[in-house]
Amino acid sequence: MIDPAWILIVMSHVDSGSTTTFQEFENKRACDAGMNMVVAMATASGDKVRANCISKSGTSY
Repeated sequence: MIDPAWILIVMSHVDSGSTTTFQEFENKRACDAGMNMVVAMATASGDKVRANCISKSGTSY
């Protein structure tokens, strides 16, 4: 099993408050694709999100 090397962090802002979610990916390309999909879906539904892919080293990021 390959350890995930990238983390997608998404902060969603809605009327009822905000949420933060994390998703692990094996490489930057997959993380970027996931980020683009989340942003496109949020934009289409009128939601506000902030998303970023960051590299992970061991248990730190």
